[in-house]
Amino acid sequence: MTIQVIVFVVVALFVALCPVVAVTTSCIMRTAPYMLLVIFCTAGLYFQLNDSFLRAIQLLFYAGSIAVIYIFRILLTSTQRDEA
Repeated sequence: MTIQVIVFVVVALFVALCPVVAVTTSCIMRTAPYMLLVIFCTAGLYFQLNDSFLRAIQLLFYAGSIAVIYIFRILLTSTQRDEA
């Protein structure tokens, strides 16, 4: 087995296992990093395929969506309430 095959298998395992962990965990602060890891690993697979366009789209679009998840988490679970 070459080093490229080994790297592919390791990255593919991360892509397969991290979404399962992200769905089964109950804390959103743990979910978002697992999803971000899946995004980076998928971009790594595109890197191995020498597809720079899909890699760039993967990182820009989906990594931005993880940032939105963090913002929603902060807005929806904020404990400070305005009293009028």
